[in-house]
Amino acid sequence: MEHGLSIDKLLWRTGQRYNRRLFAIKRHHRIATLMARHRIQLQQQQFPASAAQLDIRLALRLLDICESTAKKHERNRRVFLFRIDEINDGRLTYLSLP
Repeated sequence: MEHGLSIDKLLWRTGQRYNRRLFAIKRHHRIATLMARHRIQLQQQQFPASAAQLDIRLALRLLDICESTAKKHERNRRVFLFRIDEINDGRLTYLSLP
């Protein structure tokens, strides 16, 4: 049963790693969004005549941030599922041993 406990521990660690990465991705998204909005607001105060153009730049920047975050979420999910599959394959190999 030692092997079973280590597999459970591996599964737990994999889940913890997934959650840490998920929170890091969300934190990065939140910070990048706030920074982009702050930067555009400062530029709008400096150049009020081009406020509409700056709003468009902000929208495009926020779209880029969202797309980047979505890619990171997808990669994190794929890595998590790959690792779970690796662990389960190891468990099945262990169970099939004589």
